[in-house]
Amino acid sequence: MTALHSLSPAEASRRYRWIPWCFLAGFGVVLIANGTLLYFATRQPVGLVIEKPYENGIAYNKILAAGRAQAKLGWAARLSRRTLTLARGVRACRCA
Repeated sequence: MTALHSLSPAEASRRYRWIPWCFLAGFGVVLIANGTLLYFATRQPVGLVIEKPYENGIAYNKILAAGRAQAKLGWAARLSRRTLTLARGVRACRCA
């Protein structure tokens, strides 16, 4: 292998001509990846599960408080094939 300072300017320019192409290829890969992600992002549905998710998120503390209030009541249900029985042993209905 020859040292860089022993190469003539013409040989050095021929030898390292591929380096700018590597930079262009790298940018090309990034652009293709971004284009692919953009394509798939615009072709998919939004994915909202509920309407007004921001407002429901703000009201989340109210939902938690309602759940705690219901838990204080001690209600529970047990479902079987024959009957629906409340946790306190009261038969609610007879299922056919």
